[in-house]
Amino acid sequence: MAPTLADADRMIDAAERSGALFRVFENFRSYEPFLRAKALVDAGEIGDPLAIRAKMVMGRGLGGWTVPNHALAWRREREHAGDSLELLDGGFHIASIVTFFMGPVERVHTTAHTVEERPGVRRPVPPMAVAWKHTGSPACGFWEIVSAPDMLIRTDYYPGDDIVEVTGTKGIVWVNRASGNLLGAPPVTLYRDGRLRHFEDVETDLADSFRRAGLDFISAIRDGTQPQLDPREARSVLAFSLAAVRSAVERREMALADLTATPPPRTRS
Repeated sequence: MAPTLADADRMIDAAERSGALFRVFENFRSYEPFLRAKALVDAGEIGDPLAIRAKMVMGRGLGGWTVPNHALAWRREREHAGDSLELLDGGFHIASIVTFFMGPVERVHTTAHTVEERPGVRRPVPPMAVAWKHTGSPACGFWEIVSAPDMLIRTDYYPGDDIVEVTGTKGIVWVNRASGNLLGAPPVTLYRDGRLRHFEDVETDLADSFRRAGLDFISAIRDGTQPQLDPREARSVLAFSLAAVRSAVERREMALADLTATPPPRTRS
């Protein structure tokens, strides 16, 4: 959405003052395997959701496209991409999916190696482990972020993949792919009552999620509705990602309520 909460607040304020329809484009919310898994959760197939686990792995593409340096340039600039490419770029998708399935996050703790970008300024780098508790419930989650440069990942796009697991009181649902096809497994798997069910009748091409998200916005304009992500939820997702970054740098648990629109000094003794 933005590198800082202050930037996000300015965007929200401008949209509210102008009366414009404002959404943050988030294609994972339109990716059919996630939609099917969410429908299974909403239908009670896993009972009451208790925990969510995400794995984000970046490797070497088997297939996929070549990303030119100019397309990566802005991602290397802190003022444009923030303090963690993994948590604020690709990671924003996972943070969005976490709240999609389980609701807003209350507090977060990140364990990660940090590197000194310049004197007094550090940023987290993979491998990272992010743990959190959700707001208003005992539900919790865990997110593993790994850079494995020698791992071949089947893909049509970027050389990485995302796997998500939601556990409930009765069962578990897995989304086994997103950006790539690391496992070569059915896109959605459900465990309940002692047996596994696989769902393969879903569109797995990530490009379809962009088309769906675009059409959703057109429908919202036509119908006068609010498409996902609405600006307030997008801000909450951004706060989750920013809290994860700050937790890694400061080596402590962060409550999202403690974040302010003005970022703290980014130094650590």
